[in-house]
Amino acid sequence: MKNSIILACVLAFVLLFVFWGCEPEYPPSVFDWDAPHLPDPVIDSVAPPGGSFEGVGTVEIFGKNFVSGKDSVLVYFNGKRAEVLETSKTRIKVKVPVIIKSDDINVLDSVRIQVAIIGAYLFGVYEPYRVARAVINYGNFSESLKPNAIACDKDENIYVACQDRKIYKVTDEKTMEVYASSKFLRTTGMKVASDGSLIISGNNKKIYRIPPGGGAPEQITYLSGKVNDIDFDENGLLYAAGKGDSIYVVNISDGSFKGAAEYVDFELRSLRIYGEYVYVAGEYDGDNTEIPGFGVWRNEILNSNGDLGERELVFDWSEYMGEPTPEILSINFDSEGYLYIGAKELYDNAGGYLGGVALTKINMETGEAAPFYETVLFPPVTYMCWGNGEYMYISRNVEKPGDTTPKVRVLRAWVGKTGAPYYGRQ
Repeated sequence: MKNSIILACVLAFVLLFVFWGCEPEYPPSVFDWDAPHLPDPVIDSVAPPGGSFEGVGTVEIFGKNFVSGKDSVLVYFNGKRAEVLETSKTRIKVKVPVIIKSDDINVLDSVRIQVAIIGAYLFGVYEPYRVARAVINYGNFSESLKPNAIACDKDENIYVACQDRKIYKVTDEKTMEVYASSKFLRTTGMKVASDGSLIISGNNKKIYRIPPGGGAPEQITYLSGKVNDIDFDENGLLYAAGKGDSIYVVNISDGSFKGAAEYVDFELRSLRIYGEYVYVAGEYDGDNTEIPGFGVWRNEILNSNGDLGERELVFDWSEYMGEPTPEILSINFDSEGYLYIGAKELYDNAGGYLGGVALTKINMETGEAAPFYETVLFPPVTYMCWGNGEYMYISRNVEKPGDTTPKVRVLRAWVGKTGAPYYGRQ
């Protein structure tokens, strides 16, 4: 037995010696470094140099040895492939992919950009680059608070009315405090007046003022119909619309009002002043088949007394969306006159969340419409308010919260454009 063990060890040693002493034989390499190939891409610079936003931002990459065909160019951000929009031999334009995975992170400061050209061996590399979320959770609102109307003052403080009958003041993405109480379970409209007070409505005939600095609401007026939303014109008149058969014009100094434009059989959800017009959006439930079920309409402001012209259809939402048509919840304008429509979410027959299009952007000159921020924003867009710069603030009050439904929250979205003027807060 002992001799067998010794013999086995000697044999193993001999085999190991033979193996070490032999030169291994490999099959011929299929990679030919001398084969014709394209020069490797080189990245010289990136614009914008300070960073961009995931899912919505565009980045231009400048360098050498690029090609003109989009199908021959691959671009990656931290390994995630970007959509190539334009190419030339010295420039590539791409849409930044969604790359931030953690809910607790809003910015990545060390992103690696790689460019690959089909036919070249090596990547062109640029790092570090900064990529941020275009849409962030703002104010730490819990799902139970159910935010509705929001407004922004001249100092970029945000006011959010929730269904606990409180209005919260939000000064940054982490800081919020109770600012005032509301008379409404669901405050559906809110604007900042020129003196810093908040004017609120809530599917009710009453309109209230909250004094500057907060406090208890004070009744301004009692209208003849229910009001959902409100906005100021450049003369300080307040326009209000809802389910009151009319657009009302209110003098907030004395509470006097008048019906300025007839809207019988309409449920108007949102109102916005832009230029010389009052724009309203909502649902028509009457018998006139020439009026769409859901749409955006406008009336010209004829004079400083708030007299309005005839109703005009601006956008047929029913025709654009088809069936099922999600309700319009809010509208707004940017400084270039593009219209944004915020919609309600859709559900299946069992009440399961289907999502839908959160925001639709419309060119008012051509009538062209397209989803906006569909990769990073999900319905509903209950209410939206532009800040003083390029940020839009959005509330999302989901009708049927569930495991698969995006949480109810207040969001801040970078839009890349300023909003149209809010005459009240000016």
